[in-house]
Amino acid sequence: MKEVYLIEPSGQEIDEAFRKLEKGGQVNIRIKTSELGEDLAHCEKTGLAAIEIIGYRPGASNITIEGYKGKHGPCFDTGRKVKYTGSARAALDDDDHLLLSDQYSPVCEKTARIFQFPPYKDLVIVTEGAADLIEKYKHNPEKFDKDAFEDDQAGLFDGFRNQKKEEARAFAFYPGPFKVLVLTDGTIVRRGIINN
Repeated sequence: MKEVYLIEPSGQEIDEAFRKLEKGGQVNIRIKTSELGEDLAHCEKTGLAAIEIIGYRPGASNITIEGYKGKHGPCFDTGRKVKYTGSARAALDDDDHLLLSDQYSPVCEKTARIFQFPPYKDLVIVTEGAADLIEKYKHNPEKFDKDAFEDDQAGLFDGFRNQKKEEARAFAFYPGPFKVLVLTDGTIVRRGIINN
C-alpha cells in the first residue's frame, strides 16, 4: 500500500495500517480536533515520520494527521549529509536527529531518504552519497556510527548562553513536520500544541 486513509481510527487501526503500509507510504488520518494530543502521540509511537497536522484552525472540529513510514530498519553509511534551511535555529525530527540551522550533519542512508519525503522538501537539503560508500553499501554495507546529537546539542546551547531573551510572546500552533523547533531566541516550539 502506498497511501492509506483512516477516519477517526482506534490506536489498533492506526497500528494495523502502519504495518500494511510499504516503506515510504503515506497515511492520512482524519480525527476530531479534541483528540489531537492522544492521536498524535500514538502516531509518533507507531513510528510515523514527517508528521504534519493539516487543517488546524481555532474552532475546527476535524483535522488530518499525515505521516510516512520509513524510520524502521538498519542504518548504513553512504556519506550522506543533511542541512536544515528553515527559519528556526534548530529542528528535531521524529527519530531524534537534531539539525542545526545552515550546518550540514552526517546521516545514514535511511535518514537521508526520510528527509526526501515531501514535508521536508523546502526545509532540508540532502546531499548525494559518496560513490565509493554507495558501492560498498550495495555489497558490504558499513553500519552508520556518526551520532552527533551530543555535540550538536552542546553547540546549540552554547549559542544561547549570553543571549538576551525577548519579552514579547505570542501564541502559535506549529503543525510539523519536525517534532520540535528551537527558535532563534531559544524558545522551544512543539508540534501539535498551542505554544507560547
